[in-house]
Amino acid sequence: MSIRIVPEPERLEFKGDWFTFNGFENFPEFLAQEFKVPKGDWSIGFKPEGEGTGIQVRDGRIELWGDERICYATILQLIMQSGGRLPEATIQEGLRFSFRGFHLDIARGGVPRVETFKRILRWLFILKYDHLAIYLEDLLPWRRYPQIGGLRGRLQEKELREVIEYGERLGVEVLPSLELSGHMENILTLPEFKSYSEWHNPREGCLALGDPEAREFAYSLLEEVLELFPSRYIHLGGDETWALGRGRSLNRTWRFEGPRLGPSYQYRIHSPHPLGGSPTLPPSSSPQTY
Repeated sequence: MSIRIVPEPERLEFKGDWFTFNGFENFPEFLAQEFKVPKGDWSIGFKPEGEGTGIQVRDGRIELWGDERICYATILQLIMQSGGRLPEATIQEGLRFSFRGFHLDIARGGVPRVETFKRILRWLFILKYDHLAIYLEDLLPWRRYPQIGGLRGRLQEKELREVIEYGERLGVEVLPSLELSGHMENILTLPEFKSYSEWHNPREGCLALGDPEAREFAYSLLEEVLELFPSRYIHLGGDETWALGRGRSLNRTWRFEGPRLGPSYQYRIHSPHPLGGSPTLPPSSSPQTY
């Protein structure tokens, strides 16, 4: 019987020997509870002199070195595929990317329950991901604009905080992924926000980036997101803005400025706030745009 580790490790030494496994005496309590790891006679030790990150499995004991979170994920993978046994093996990890993210779209098809988010986060931990980006569109627990997403089952603030905190305990940073240029039809079709639509039909979904009031509205949405998420990263989409520069923005100047409006708008998000004071995105945040 072979063993498989995800992602593929840099080195895996396994000669085919197996030991009976009945649980650990010192597995981290939170991980043991969430992944149902039994109490038993096995112990976990640490090798501070080890290079990189890895584990060595011997009879009744596992020694680990490097990133403990990655080591525990590997141990859980072994438990899941062993059927009451653990292999005599040495596994040296070889993760190629420091940012390992999963992008979850909840804007289409229904908002998951908190337990579903937690189940996803547990799988991400096992597979050694360290970021979960939630694509939200209008489904945040907006404070200034409670009407947004109200009829689409948006997340409640308590639910969102529980998901973020659960991810923190697993070492998975939960970050927001949102649209503030296109894909805004679920916001712009609300009566009070129709005037911010670039196109005459707000279902087209493009924000009128040439309109200062529309931009201020987008900045205020982003500020709310910053208040809700403690994450270092924020993902801002800017795709499928088909009408940009062809509607209200064109009416204002009678010049097609779509190629200028998009980059200029994104630049302002990263610059000092247009009303003065600190940048819309704080220095600790790293926006990822496309």
